[in-house]
Amino acid sequence: MFADETFSTPKTRGAMTDRGRIFVIFGPPRLVKDKPLSQSEGGSVPLAGPAMPPTGGSRPGEGGDSITAATTNAFHTMQVNDMNRGITAPTPIAKGLVERWIYGRDQMPPSIPDTEVVFKFITEEGYGDHVLQRDFMVMKALHDAAALR
Repeated sequence: MFADETFSTPKTRGAMTDRGRIFVIFGPPRLVKDKPLSQSEGGSVPLAGPAMPPTGGSRPGEGGDSITAATTNAFHTMQVNDMNRGITAPTPIAKGLVERWIYGRDQMPPSIPDTEVVFKFITEEGYGDHVLQRDFMVMKALHDAAALR
């Protein structure tokens, strides 16, 4: 099975990991994005040194651009700073990653109203390896998919 071969850890069968379970339930995601973990996403160990400098322009992926790790790092960590309404980058986290699996509405149970559902997996030293973040829509999608089986 693909999940067992791809997501296994030394102690856990691949289909029993968070990513393996999502893959078994929903199949392959439409898009996968990786980026460094930031404090705003729950990271806890700030790196020494300044945050990424702000950049201008449109975000990649809008209008059909392809997403690469480099452009993801440069643009998708941007957030609006409410104090001055400028664009700033959140502080990166040491040894932390966020992997996003994006599924379209057609891959979700019919009861899910959103056009896409994003499953976020956090990897951070001292926290875990690809730990699914259980926000409302993720939990609803999992609950509704289980009810259909």
